[in-house]
Amino acid sequence: MKARELVLLLLFTLFFTNLEAQQTLPPLTDGKIAPEWTLKDPDGNSHSLTDYRGKIVLLDFWATWCGPCRQEMPKLQKVHEEYSAENVAVIGISTREKGDPEKFMSKNNYTYQLLLNGEKITEKYNVSGLPTLYIINQDGEIIYSKVGIKVGRKVNGYQKIVNTIEKAL
Repeated sequence: MKARELVLLLLFTLFFTNLEAQQTLPPLTDGKIAPEWTLKDPDGNSHSLTDYRGKIVLLDFWATWCGPCRQEMPKLQKVHEEYSAENVAVIGISTREKGDPEKFMSKNNYTYQLLLNGEKITEKYNVSGLPTLYIINQDGEIIYSKVGIKVGRKVNGYQKIVNTIEKAL
């Protein structure tokens, strides 16, 4: 009986996580200037979008409880490892949090920048589903946006991110 209850709980969680990703505002459009923000890292240091001018910025709005977010994070770590020397900043913006994002990232060896309390800026970025990802070019212009994870997609999400970054470099 416990196995059946666990399966039902998992199905329920997956359904509502995917439902949240489907019921989203459209992301900000490519070509739009990304809204300015200032958030703090776990050490209390402030970071602003303007601090990253001249770099390509990959913003990932996520939460520890979000299964699709956790699925995307190894890809983001790979981008961080492969492109940080080429002026690409990967920033995880924890939002709607129920857990400890710093502990989660440390435990999973994710070393890209973590910023907290992203709900302060989610409205500016039309974040109504998680994960929401933006790539912003060196001039502050949005060049890629994506909400959620599409099951069974034909094009590799990691490759789309890499292609967008490569084109912008």
